[in-house]
Amino acid sequence: MPRKSYAQDRPKLALVVTDIYAFNVLSRGQLEFFRDSGVTLDLYCNGTEEGFAKLRARKVGRVIRIPFRRKPHPIMDLAALCVLFWHMLTNRYEAVVSSTPKAMLLGSIAAAFAFQRKRFCFVRGRAYETMTGAMRKAYELMDRGSFLFAHRVIFLSHSLREAYTKDGIGALEKGCVLGEGSSNGVDLVKYRVLSDVERLKLRHARKIDEDEFVIVIAGRIVPDKGVREALDLIDRLGDEQQLRWFFLGWPESNDLVAQIYKRSHLNVTHLDHTDRLQDWLGLADLSFLPSYREGFGNVGIEAAACGLPTLAFDVVGLRDSVADGVSGHLVPFGDLEASERFIRDALDDRAALADQYSGARAWVSEHFENRAVWQNYARAYLGEEWAGWALPKLDNAQI
Repeated sequence: MPRKSYAQDRPKLALVVTDIYAFNVLSRGQLEFFRDSGVTLDLYCNGTEEGFAKLRARKVGRVIRIPFRRKPHPIMDLAALCVLFWHMLTNRYEAVVSSTPKAMLLGSIAAAFAFQRKRFCFVRGRAYETMTGAMRKAYELMDRGSFLFAHRVIFLSHSLREAYTKDGIGALEKGCVLGEGSSNGVDLVKYRVLSDVERLKLRHARKIDEDEFVIVIAGRIVPDKGVREALDLIDRLGDEQQLRWFFLGWPESNDLVAQIYKRSHLNVTHLDHTDRLQDWLGLADLSFLPSYREGFGNVGIEAAACGLPTLAFDVVGLRDSVADGVSGHLVPFGDLEASERFIRDALDDRAALADQYSGARAWVSEHFENRAVWQNYARAYLGEEWAGWALPKLDNAQI
């Protein structure tokens, strides 16, 4: 169906998240896609001044600060709800999409009581997964409330939806997964298989020898990302002199960072930030994702787009972003013996490793090309009337 004239009637979409990080990092390119497709965006969030400056510079829509707090805070939560409710009363949206636990609950309530026509919960993960006792019950109750006030619940991955269903809060009558999941897909131009010359050039620039076996562990330095398990695995493989380990992620635990630096004699390096993750995935031999939980696991598909296999724990989210036997290998959660065996086998026969997972990029291209993922969300939020336009396809050279 052809689109309406934007000059006459542009669809208006509200996106609500707790922290501006979700817009600046997790939605790179997607907000521009909506804007360039004729959608007017209102972006509700909290965050740092630097984050707000960065988001406004993208010129993707109106940015509205809401005093969200990640942890429960009755006074500030009530203030955030009141501000949101006022904005929802004074604006009419084609759809309101609320994501991340606090914003999902308050955004859904405000939109419901303001009689917004379509209300979506976009579930990125189970925040309570590693919690116990009263705190877990509180977060479960938050999710139940969010789902209650929504018309539709979109889960980031199939295994995430299954986990919620197992917990008894799956919102089966409202819940769905779009395509094969993922919130933003992967840019197949940015994340690509490097030529041998490019790969060697990157290694030389980082003083990595051609024959060294590089393992990248990308993610925040926190316990839930499996950093302790990764360190234990490094100790188990300490006799393998050809191994080089690179932790790429913001340090949120001083203790864990200290433990990483204590293993510098085992060829372990930590970088707290990189704007060129694609370079590290391109020069590496293996990606390791020992996370306890993920909503989806973006690094899994980014690595696959670079032709890099991933070794990961078989947990919620990662079993969607790592296709076992196609883009990588899944081992039972916490199974360091199996992880060690896989890496030693890979060291013994690197050619076999590359050959076994040679179809990784084709798998990603088929299921997670970013513009196709964005269009799935446009269809869900706005309907075919606005989102039914054809996407340009990548040619074989780009794929």
